[in-house]
Amino acid sequence: MRIDTDGDRVKCWLGRSEIDTLARRAPTREAELAIRIMGDCGLRSFEVIQICPKHKRRSEDGSAWLLRVPKGKDTRNGTGKARDTFLPAQTEQLLHSYQRDESLGMDEQYITVAPRSVRRWVEVAAKNAHETTGVDDWQHVSSHDLRRSWATYLLVEQRRNVRVVQSAGGWKDYDSMKPYLGEATEQAIVEELGAVKF
Repeated sequence: MRIDTDGDRVKCWLGRSEIDTLARRAPTREAELAIRIMGDCGLRSFEVIQICPKHKRRSEDGSAWLLRVPKGKDTRNGTGKARDTFLPAQTEQLLHSYQRDESLGMDEQYITVAPRSVRRWVEVAAKNAHETTGVDDWQHVSSHDLRRSWATYLLVEQRRNVRVVQSAGGWKDYDSMKPYLGEATEQAIVEELGAVKF
């Protein structure tokens, strides 16, 4: 986990294994699902509560799952803008299992609490992770750090196309994404610069 204390708020960047740890420390199965959706799909806390089974679908070629965010953040007119984001297969499987176990209809929300409760779930999971691991950095983790970590993982560690991540994450332009990006990880530095001949 990387921490940035410059500025008004502490910002955290979690690695994939740390997102797994956070999800496993969630207070309920519903909370674990919310953390997974935010950490694996880049959703905001107010977006995750909108998702119903009808919002997941196969891509046109059938090779992947997509998740429709019905009403994302729209800073231009405030009405909310729909978008599609990538839905990893393992996260789709969790959604499928949860829908089956809870007997959810196609129009029923997976996450049935307010955004504030979703944010609180992340705080509780982070507190539990802190108590389990003894790592103090967990005390700073917030729900927004999951979105930040998702973007950084795709852009910095996996070197995915910035325009694709911008579209999937619902950012209006590249400048609005800049605050979410942190420093390159040690692994990214070694891989990117290690191949250069000096």
